Amino acid sequence: MSSFKFLIPEVRDGAPQDWLRVWASRYPPDYDPMEYGDLIQIAKGKSLSAKDFERIGKWKDNANSENRWRPHVASVAYQIWMQATEELPKCPDGEESGVAAFLNDWSGRAYTDLYKNRRLEKHFGVSRATTLLHFVSGGRFPIFDSRVPAMARPAFRATHRSRLSAKKSSVLRK
Repeated sequence: MSSFKFLIPEVRDGAPQDWLRVWASRYPPDYDPMEYGDLIQIAKGKSLSAKDFERIGKWKDNANSENRWRPHVASVAYQIWMQATEELPKCPDGEESGVAAFLNDWSGRAYTDLYKNRRLEKHFGVSRATTLLHFVSGGRFPIFDSRVPAMARPAFRATHRSRLSAKKSSVLRK
């Protein structure tokens, strides 16, 4: 049975970690950590405004120019982000069913991109829905997207651990 070889661009054998480091360095991160920091601070401090939701959409879809931030652009869910600016979604209650309903609603929302030769129906999807949940919750819930750095996950981990500890203590006291 042959094993997969990880090749460094200079065509030499290498460890998987080396391969990942070399290739990752050739593609700069898509997400602006400064913008994320500003947005999460706003989200933790107050209710998000329509303008904040638009900034979140631009950050998530990496639409850094007006030419990219408009309807019918590949990889940009402009129409659904604009729905968020109108609806101003709030964080669902702490119940699992409220979070599930929020994610089902937003991830399933559809929009149509029109191109010269065709129409494509697309969905907002899980990564965008979890991004929305992440910000409306002030960072309590993670963003499920492999392209988003772990910066969007630490707050969730700490909250999740403290909830588990609290549950364990209450179970032990009974």
